[in-house]
Amino acid sequence: MRNHQVLMMNNSTRTYLREIQNKVRSSITGEKEFINENAVIDYAVKALYDLFKKQRLL
Repeated sequence: MRNHQVLMMNNSTRTYLREIQNKVRSSITGEKEFINENAVIDYAVKALYDLFKKQRLL
């Protein structure tokens, strides 16, 4: 049995996640780019990390 963490976030953040998940499509296949909200979060954190590294904040 897996332990699931409950991620608490405000309503507007959850709305942004759903909108990104539902509207962003792959330019190659036309399918949804993100299979779930966690995929959106993973991508966003990686992009933010890369940006901070580039700006030498990390």
